[in-house]
Amino acid sequence: LYALDHDGEFPKSTDGLAVLNEPKSRDKKWKGPYLEKSPVDAWDQPLTYRHPSSTPRKSFDLISAGPDMLMGTED
Repeated sequence: LYALDHDGEFPKSTDGLAVLNEPKSRDKKWKGPYLEKSPVDAWDQPLTYRHPSSTPRKSFDLISAGPDMLMGTED
């Protein structure tokens, strides 16, 4: 819904997922909140959001650090 309200654009990585709950200052296109609360992974840790995606043909990445809560490890 955020992208629909913003001419097809997803939030930037620098804005993060917080922009889905609360608008950036002076964002006249914002019609949220788009989420009831910020998303967390299965270990109750915040997800990492990245736009543009590092995966071909994907718009964005949502990344969990996994059970060891360390980014870049095999889990």
